[in-house]
Amino acid sequence: MKHFMKISILLCTLAFLGGCASSGKLDSDITESVSTFKSHNDIKEAFHSLEKSIDDGDNINRFEVHAAGFDPSKTAVIILDWTDIGDKFTAGGNEVLAATIKEAGGEVVPPPVVTCLKTGKNCTAYRVKVESTRSIERPKDSMDTVRSVLDLKEVRHITSWKFSCIIVFNGNTAVYAQTEEDIAPNTAITVDKNSLIKKIGHAVTP
Repeated sequence: MKHFMKISILLCTLAFLGGCASSGKLDSDITESVSTFKSHNDIKEAFHSLEKSIDDGDNINRFEVHAAGFDPSKTAVIILDWTDIGDKFTAGGNEVLAATIKEAGGEVVPPPVVTCLKTGKNCTAYRVKVESTRSIERPKDSMDTVRSVLDLKEVRHITSWKFSCIIVFNGNTAVYAQTEEDIAPNTAITVDKNSLIKKIGHAVTP
């Protein structure tokens, strides 16, 4: 009788877990910056379109930059004042033109930024830093989830990407834009040891 009860409890637990899995309730961890952009391709295309317009001499104002998705109230943006910008475009703190500075053996500041800095407080910048990491349990159906429970393991599909850039404004006009970091989406499949307690915990969590 005792063995029958144990087997019944195990079967009920597995059925419960399987039912949850079939409803799409798989364990997932998502870390994303606040952003209006849904993918790496979205932010990259929007920025390069903006960068081209600025380089072509188009009169791009701050509100158009916001409309393109680079709005501090909706996307992860650090606002820099003119002293921050001056520090950034020096040999000690530059990230955008590090290679050029090394070759020149000194400070190299883009002409539009030099002109902007001469206006003092009128010169500001947006430093955009958006990144995403999604770690999702791989099993697609109830039997896969049952197997992972029995093996006390889980297979996870991890996708991550990053994109950061700087946009410099002279007053309300964008005068310079440059990519800082561009890491295309990369994926990895990992197999991690997992506890039955964790599996049950995720299964019963609404």
